[in-house]
Amino acid sequence: HTNSTDLPAMSQAGDTNIAEEGAEAPDKHLPVDMEPAADVTEETEKADTEKEKSRSSSGAGGGEAAPPAAPATPSAAADAAGAEQPADGEGGEVAIAENNEEAAAAAAAAAAAAEAEAEAAKLTVLDLIKSKIVLTDYLMDETFTEEHAVFIETEFLQSSHSNLLVAYAHPKAGLQFDTSFPTMRLTEFFYFMKSSTIEEGQEITVENFNDLIQYGSISGMGIDCMLRVMNELYAPVFFANKDWPDTIRNDFSLQLHKFMSSLTDTRWKLEDKTVLYVPIEGMDLTSEEAAKDKDLIQRLEMILIHWTRQIKDVTGSQNAFDDDDKAGPLDEINFWKNRCEDLSGISKQLDKPGVKKITAHLEAAKSSYVANFLKLASEIKKNTAQAQSNLKFLTSLKDMCYELADAKPKDIPGMLQKLVNRIRMIWTNSDHYNNKESMTGIFRKLSNEIIRRCCAEISLDKIFQGYITSSVNSLNECITCCKKWKESILRPQKSISDSPRTRGTWTRAASLPRWTRSSSAAKTCWRSASVRATSLATRRATRRSCQFLAAHAARRSRPSCSRWRACSRSCSRPSGTRKTPFWM
Repeated sequence: HTNSTDLPAMSQAGDTNIAEEGAEAPDKHLPVDMEPAADVTEETEKADTEKEKSRSSSGAGGGEAAPPAAPATPSAAADAAGAEQPADGEGGEVAIAENNEEAAAAAAAAAAAAEAEAEAAKLTVLDLIKSKIVLTDYLMDETFTEEHAVFIETEFLQSSHSNLLVAYAHPKAGLQFDTSFPTMRLTEFFYFMKSSTIEEGQEITVENFNDLIQYGSISGMGIDCMLRVMNELYAPVFFANKDWPDTIRNDFSLQLHKFMSSLTDTRWKLEDKTVLYVPIEGMDLTSEEAAKDKDLIQRLEMILIHWTRQIKDVTGSQNAFDDDDKAGPLDEINFWKNRCEDLSGISKQLDKPGVKKITAHLEAAKSSYVANFLKLASEIKKNTAQAQSNLKFLTSLKDMCYELADAKPKDIPGMLQKLVNRIRMIWTNSDHYNNKESMTGIFRKLSNEIIRRCCAEISLDKIFQGYITSSVNSLNECITCCKKWKESILRPQKSISDSPRTRGTWTRAASLPRWTRSSSAAKTCWRSASVRATSLATRRATRRSCQFLAAHAARRSRPSCSRWRACSRSCSRPSGTRKTPFWM
């Protein structure tokens, strides 16, 4: 039981407990007509004020917001809950409109990103082209301009008529792009080629760039680069392909071997060398296995025939050089130098395992072309020894020939005797350069060099311009030079008399006037000189023999001694009145 005076105290205690527990408990302990106490109201207002301050401070400072304070009274909690719930009328429509605007903005941003990506794809193709070009002493980032980008875009990427793009360094204009190969000689360039599978109007992108565009660089001579690419890249790929039908593969391999043989020969002929094309096909087979493949043997025979033709051209090149009427002595020395290197190179190539492997395959197949090739191979070794010997002796003339090539006509007569003596040394000691053809060739080339020096000294312009004294002196010097040269080669008596052995080659050189191709008078002069020298030596030997036989016959008192005495008297007469002995 409670008294009525105790009710206000109890109600105040209950309200205090409710305020401490928070806003979750309903305000059911208070009667409807009872109002909250004044101190509770003040506490509620203070809590609301602190809550607003915390919200404003968190929004202004940008830091982490503190958790909201609990309302002091149940009515305040209800008011706060009602303020947080969205209203059903005008507030809902505003939220829907805001969501629609956000969706439209997102769609516009996606479209802009797609356009930017498409634009970036075109630029990336240009970047790919620019990054792949490699030219000596050129950096694309520094030399590549906007004009170059426009040219590539319009003339190559977007054009359906241009399938080639060439980048090269012009000596004066710098980095240049063109849709065709330039006519000027280039040592290095980079190219891009469209594939034949590209369709009309098909766009070149980053994804299909490697499928539609073939690119690469060429440095040095074009034929040299082609030979390297074919030998190291395409030929091994083609010969390793086993997926083709046999008929197509055999025919293609035969034509490829023909092309590679001609390409190899042409490339090395530019340097006056002979290189044999050795294929890689059939190198992994034994001779018995290769002999069973008739198509392979046919291709190897074709290669062997080409080798035979190359060797015949080398052995026959000497005759072609001998017929050159404009060559000089230095050309003769260079010819034998190149020939020695060429023949030595062929000899080394004939000893390579690849060549021996092919000849073994053909011998196992009993090919009829092997015997002729082996015969030519043995001749190559003999010709190599001959070329080395000739080069060794002709090198002794090199310094004098250089002096002759730079000399004035007035200085040439002092060099002639030394040149002739050196040629005679070669004729005496050489085992291969002592024949008539070789001597004829070296003297003819010396004559060509003297003629060139005289022609270089005579100036028709000075003659017609009135320089009489200097022109007459030049002409007289040239005439004197030519006369001295004729005397040097038309006076062999002393050389024959001083010769340590009689070889007969100088005597047989009655055709020596062909070295100079001068006149019939020179021919007669040389022939008479040769006859006089020969007759003198013959008369002396014959006279001594006849005197010995005559004395012997006189002691025997034979009637035939008068004939021997007559022979002795006839041999002592001058050559013009000499009677020919009966045995001659």
